[in-house]
Amino acid sequence: MLRIDINGAIRGPKTPGADLGDLLGLAGPVEGCIEDLRRGGPSRGWVDLPLDEAGALAATKWAGALPPRIRNVLVMGIGGSSLGPLALYHAIHHPLTVLLAPGASPPRPVWFLDNSDPDTVAGILDALDPAETLHVVVTKSGSTAETASQLMIAWERATARLGEAAKDRFVFVTDPEK
Repeated sequence: MLRIDINGAIRGPKTPGADLGDLLGLAGPVEGCIEDLRRGGPSRGWVDLPLDEAGALAATKWAGALPPRIRNVLVMGIGGSSLGPLALYHAIHHPLTVLLAPGASPPRPVWFLDNSDPDTVAGILDALDPAETLHVVVTKSGSTAETASQLMIAWERATARLGEAAKDRFVFVTDPEK
């Protein structure tokens, strides 16, 4: 269960923050937005993902079956394709989880490549051994130029190091129709 602590967020006599009345006034408009999203049809199916127990169990089973040689996960994507998973990851884990002692951090650190800056791309790919990294390529359309460039560079490095086995180190998350 996700729990949100808003202590310190509400303005008090000696503390800055939001006015409680203003926040309570947002309840109606927020509920209206949620209903608009729900009526949006299948393209807005992500709204109901927290309720999809079968999907969560299947994803957990799949992740649990990853071989021990996979020591890192690299999420590649631009905009919401990276920011959504990044926000979720940071909501669940310590913000500097990769620096925590073993046992205090997840079994595999997750890295996020969310831009096409050549220095950033090269830096992350230099630091992660393709043989030990699962590359998760996220693009709704399958044709985002920035994500495609990330993929091409990562694929070239992985195939140079692993040959045919590189294909086992890439997973694609996209719209199956596009």
